[in-house]
Amino acid sequence: MQETALTTALNTSYFAESVATFAIVMGFGLLLSGVGFLVLTLRVLRRFGDERERAPTPRPGVALSS
Repeated sequence: MQETALTTALNTSYFAESVATFAIVMGFGLLLSGVGFLVLTLRVLRRFGDERERAPTPRPGVALSS
């Protein structure tokens, strides 16, 4: 009876350690992908901001009537 309890405890602790390792690895991966998406978003927003600043502003022309 005691052997079964010890085996179950060992298997449970191994499973818990595996789940914890998986959670840490997934958290790190999600953190990296979040930083990557943030960089991508900031570059896209900066590019749209640069296009607005570089857009030529229409100058008022002189109206000539004949």
